[in-house]
Amino acid sequence: MPSQKVPLQTIKNYLFNKIRAFSGTISHHKKKMKLNV
Repeated sequence: MPSQKVPLQTIKNYLFNKIRAFSGTISHHKKKMKLNV
């Protein structure tokens, strides 16, 4: 399946999941740091 034919909605969903997982990891690390202080 050529990348040019991927629907825009699929790309949006992929990016959204990436960002959500990334920010979730950051908030998880912040909580850990607060507990360690």
